[in-house]
Amino acid sequence: HSQPASGLILGLVDGSMYTPGEETVLTPSRDCSLLLYSDGLSEAQDSAEELYGEGRLRQDIADLTAIDGQDLLEALADRALAFGLPEYRDDLTVVSITRID
Repeated sequence: HSQPASGLILGLVDGSMYTPGEETVLTPSRDCSLLLYSDGLSEAQDSAEELYGEGRLRQDIADLTAIDGQDLLEALADRALAFGLPEYRDDLTVVSITRID
């Protein structure tokens, strides 16, 4: 698709209000992957409190396009943890969904 979707995707923040009609429907092409992650990935901080950040995450995904599946998930988690350790103190969830038909 041409425009990245944004907003809540798998749940609601406690105390937030859900408003019907705010959905976005994505129809991925064949071999297209959807990467879902918790803020523990993009908000990992180093000892100087610098965030791993969306830009670094996007660059790492671009660098790792040759790998997929579990290897990609582990590589992304390893990079965020290496950036943020020993200060890392958040959850870290990464899920990849690929259309293969």
